Amino acid sequence: MKLLKLVILIAYCTLLFSCSPLNHPDIVPQNATSWDIQFSPGMPPHPSSSNTWYFDFPNDPNYPACVQNNSCASVHYVDTMYSQSVIHTSITMTFTVTTTGSVVYNGNLQTDNTCNVPASVRLYFQQKGDNLSSDGYRWWSNPVAYQLGSQDNTTITLSVPVDSVNWTGLYGERDAARMAVAWKNVGRVGMTFGGGCFFGHGVNISNGTARFNLTSYEVN
Repeated sequence: MKLLKLVILIAYCTLLFSCSPLNHPDIVPQNATSWDIQFSPGMPPHPSSSNTWYFDFPNDPNYPACVQNNSCASVHYVDTMYSQSVIHTSITMTFTVTTTGSVVYNGNLQTDNTCNVPASVRLYFQQKGDNLSSDGYRWWSNPVAYQLGSQDNTTITLSVPVDSVNWTGLYGERDAARMAVAWKNVGRVGMTFGGGCFFGHGVNISNGTARFNLTSYEVN
């Protein structure tokens, strides 16, 4: 009888995905070719590969003149395809930004970007079927982000519960119902780079070099 009860309990947990021993974190694949660098002038289509993956922030020789025609080399979205088998409750990313020289991060790369917010990287997820214009499909960790340059050359971890108090949508809204739908039907996860008024409209550098190296990305 005790054995039968144990078997029933295991089956019940499996069906509901509610027993903690079965709800392991999903380690998002670290191979560089499964990650895409999107909407990023002057950047390669994928990160480069070492033990994990990395990319170098571009240094546009035409900056700041390139701002006038929105043509600055810059990194915007870095993400990968992802589909949940269980509904997890947080995203965690560990990375380093390694620099040489007196790096300056530029995050105001459009003439309409008039807000005074430092260049940052933040977590991001996207619902399947997004046409990049409909609201409610893309969500950014907010206020949690890493201000580029503030702790470079150290290991940084961002860990954000998937709750509407921690994420905002395309127009800065917090909407628990729409975010829950997006998370249930998630199609991509990753990070975006931006500054000023926009979380994902790109960052480049002046002076020196800066390399972003991903250590791990998990959906917990």
